[in-house]
Amino acid sequence: MPKRITITLSDALHTASDLLRKRRKYRTLSEYFAALARYDGQSQREHHLTAEWAALSGYERDALDAAILRQVESGQGLRGSWLESRIEEIVKRHLAAGHTPATKEVAAELAEEIAKKP
Repeated sequence: MPKRITITLSDALHTASDLLRKRRKYRTLSEYFAALARYDGQSQREHHLTAEWAALSGYERDALDAAILRQVESGQGLRGSWLESRIEEIVKRHLAAGHTPATKEVAAELAEEIAKKP
């Protein structure tokens, strides 16, 4: 029997989720989130960056969510080379300063860059 739960999303993340749900032809947000959970369970990939984003301040998460909504509305997500090159640049910048960055630092800086992206 299905279990009813409640989740909390920013307005921007809710809107982005609903747009993605419709684009992917799920009938409800429940179906969409269940599919995300199934995909995550099936792929078993680490959440190196997105898990760190949960630790950002509410203000930082709101800015990130607003940037994600802009990306969803534009239909242009961050794939492969753009994302990888940003991560690489952040790590290189830290290493050049004599510091090995923690995943949390890279995630926070990447969130800032995504939020600044028009």
